[in-house]
Amino acid sequence: MKRARKLTCIGFIFSMVIITFLPHGLAQPLPSPPLEKNNPPKTQKLSIEDIRKNYKEERRKVTQAFSYESYLLVESKLIGITAANRFELFNLETGTRAILPTSIFNVRLKEIIDENDFVFFADGTNGIDLQVFFPFILECQRNDARESFCATHKPAYLPIGQDSSFGNKKNEVLLSIKVTLEGVEILFGPMKGKEGEFWADYFSIPVAHTTYVAEKGQFIITFVSTRLDESFSKDLLRSGPGNDHFSSFEFEETEGNCRIILNLNEKAKYFTGEIKSLKSATMLPYVVISFAEELPDSN
Repeated sequence: MKRARKLTCIGFIFSMVIITFLPHGLAQPLPSPPLEKNNPPKTQKLSIEDIRKNYKEERRKVTQAFSYESYLLVESKLIGITAANRFELFNLETGTRAILPTSIFNVRLKEIIDENDFVFFADGTNGIDLQVFFPFILECQRNDARESFCATHKPAYLPIGQDSSFGNKKNEVLLSIKVTLEGVEILFGPMKGKEGEFWADYFSIPVAHTTYVAEKGQFIITFVSTRLDESFSKDLLRSGPGNDHFSSFEFEETEGNCRIILNLNEKAKYFTGEIKSLKSATMLPYVVISFAEELPDSN
């Protein structure tokens, strides 16, 4: 993967700043002189004023714009409508425009590899419903400027000490836990008498919060408004296969919530998650929590 190059973030309304993206890092703002409207590139066919006018006609508000060589990457949101932000790439020399396929997800620019490769961080929220997924990396790529961008999703690994929240349902029961080589898979079903809301709209796991108690080496996952199913067997699960990242786990039910406490080993430095559904007819939701000692290249 090529090293990220210098970007310029252009404020459309008040000011302009230069932003340097560090490899696998966040943008750091630096002061910059304003871009003169009367001094465009010699071959420029599209001006900043043209782009500003276009967004005004589409009733979109420009939130950020990043200059990269002869390109301008513009982030915008619809005015007066709840929707995900959108990124578009303009070639100032040719006047062409390409929409990056970030889909329904709210994302922020993480890194520009080059004019054909953009990396975003998705926080897990979206612009159409209340589902909250675990954060992930979304990369938009194309072979060259003649082709459309395609998107790929990759797991986002967070430091073990970083709190996270995902999921958005309630009144569910924890059916089972499966220990994997990298972590755990946790399966959910409807609470008795709450089947209607469980099957409504879409399938998802309960609201979940993770936190890490460093002095005890405990990674705690709290599932809100959730309890262990009557058929759940703690003893059976404790006799399951081993795992390189945690030595044991415990369960607690308190104030209508269910907590899973994983006693981590030193190898567990980062974690990620993914919400899925069974491929059977029931399509029951489950979450996969995985741990890692080192960050993968995608992060």
